[in-house]
Amino acid sequence: MRSASNVYYANVQSAIYLPRGDDSRFDKLIELFQRMGISASVNIALNYVNGDAEKVDIGYFRKEYTETLKPYRDEEIRKAVKFIDSGKDSLKVNKSDSDDTSESKETEFRREEYDIFKTQRDDAYLRIRQMDI
Repeated sequence: MRSASNVYYANVQSAIYLPRGDDSRFDKLIELFQRMGISASVNIALNYVNGDAEKVDIGYFRKEYTETLKPYRDEEIRKAVKFIDSGKDSLKVNKSDSDDTSESKETEFRREEYDIFKTQRDDAYLRIRQMDI
């Protein structure tokens, strides 16, 4: 491997899904989007509308996933689309962005994670206790 020309170094990024507040219904919807592959369709739809979550046609998802999305209102689905769009923004690689811009988006994303982890919480999906060191 010392002089190999076919070595590939991947750019690996990771994130932990953190529930936002006590909105368990929204958390279930996001989990449903991920489990059913709806989030991939959302990303494709966002590409068609140049990343504007307000322009994504919710009716399309209602037709494609009728039974799955039946218990949810359009506002909740729109909120989930915006959530997926915001997560995608911090991880997407865009050739027009400079390295400084993508670095700041990544840093902003990590700071939000850190802020959540340093506060005490006791939710159904996340429990954080302050420990004396």
